[in-house]
Amino acid sequence: MRDIGDVAAQGRACGNLGNTYYLLGDFGQAITYHEERLAIARQFGDKAAERRAHSNLGNSHIFMGQFEEAAHHYKRTLALAQELGDQAIEAQACYSLGNTYTLLRDYETAIEYHLRHLLIAQNLNDRVGEGRACWSLGNAHASLGHHEKALNFASKHLEISKELSDQMGEATAKMNVADLKRILNLPDSPEVRDEVLPLKTPSKMDQHLHRLTPDGKGTGVPATQPKAGTPAKGEDDDSFFDLLSRFQSKRMDDQRCSLSVK
Repeated sequence: MRDIGDVAAQGRACGNLGNTYYLLGDFGQAITYHEERLAIARQFGDKAAERRAHSNLGNSHIFMGQFEEAAHHYKRTLALAQELGDQAIEAQACYSLGNTYTLLRDYETAIEYHLRHLLIAQNLNDRVGEGRACWSLGNAHASLGHHEKALNFASKHLEISKELSDQMGEATAKMNVADLKRILNLPDSPEVRDEVLPLKTPSKMDQHLHRLTPDGKGTGVPATQPKAGTPAKGEDDDSFFDLLSRFQSKRMDDQRCSLSVK
C-alpha cells in the first residue's frame, strides 16, 4: 500500500498489524505499528482513529511495564473521547487510568479517575459500570487506609451486585465488607458471616479473579459497555480489554494492601 500511495489503507493496515502483534505478545512491535497508525490518523485529521491508536498504545505500554507512558496515551484517549462525545469510551478511559495509577501506587489519582468513571456510569444508568467503579474505589481507599470510605463503597458494590444477581460480585463484596468491618471493629451481619468466611480459604477463592475482577470472571469486559445499537468501531479497534485487564489485575493483586487484621 505504500507503493500505491494509499495512505489511508496503510493506516488501517498498521492498526491491524499492531493488534495482531499485540495478540501474539510482541508488544514492542505492536507499539511500532500503532505509532505509525497514530501518525497517519493525525495526518488525515481522523480523530476516531487517533483515539483508537492512543488506546491501543496505552494497552501495549501497560504490558511492557511502562505505566507512565500508558497513562499519557490513556489521557489522550480520554480527551479525544470527550471531544467526540463518546461517553462509553470516556468511561473506559477513566477506568484504565484508575487501574494504571493503581499500578503506579498513586491511589489518590486512581480514586479521582474511578470517581469520574462512577459519575459517567451513573449518568448512563449503567449499573454494571457503577458497581465496578464502587469496587475499584473501595480497593483504592483500603490501600490508603481509608477504611470507612472503603466500607461505604464496598457496601454499595454489594447492593449493586445483589440487584444484578451477580453471584461472584456479591461474594467478592461480602468478603470485602466483612474484612473492613473487622478492621473497624464493627459486627458482621449473620448473612455475611455465614456466607463469606467459608469462601476465604485459598482453595475456594482465587484472589486474582475475585479481588481484582468485580464480576469474578476475569473477562475484563470494558467498565462501561456501549449501549445496544452502537456501531462497530472497525477492524483496528482497541477492544483487547480482556487481556489488558487480566494483566492489570495480576499487577494490582501484587500491590494491593492486605485487609487482613494483623
